[in-house]
Amino acid sequence: MDKKTFREGIYQVFVQPEELAMKMFNTIDTDCSGFIDWSEFLEAMRMIQGAKTVANKIDLFIKICNEDQNGMLNAQEIYDLCKICLSRFIESGGGTLEMLSRYFTKLVFQILKTNMKDEIPMEKVKKKILRDSEDSELLKMFCGADI
Repeated sequence: MDKKTFREGIYQVFVQPEELAMKMFNTIDTDCSGFIDWSEFLEAMRMIQGAKTVANKIDLFIKICNEDQNGMLNAQEIYDLCKICLSRFIESGGGTLEMLSRYFTKLVFQILKTNMKDEIPMEKVKKKILRDSEDSELLKMFCGADI
């Protein structure tokens, strides 16, 4: 299966921003062939179909957005994620998207009481969201757990 078929053929992928869908594809394409073979497809379906609860969606998010797969998010990874999420609502150009992405990156670090020079453990993000606090909705949006 190529990227276009993956993107357009799976509803849970189709509703995501293009860049996040491509991150999903690249995570699933473990042999980096540019195509998803049968075993990779089955693993993808298991991951996507298994993401029914908020906790499962957060776990899937971790696997997709944590570039170095260390279970932690750094400021650049969060900024990139903010930019992807906000691009659904704001067009690039004029600096607004970048400015808001920087603002929300700082806000995520503030909410999680973490210095921006440090990495945020994904378990910390997950616990904060699952506590269903005032800040949970913002974090859910960035984790794609609001869908």
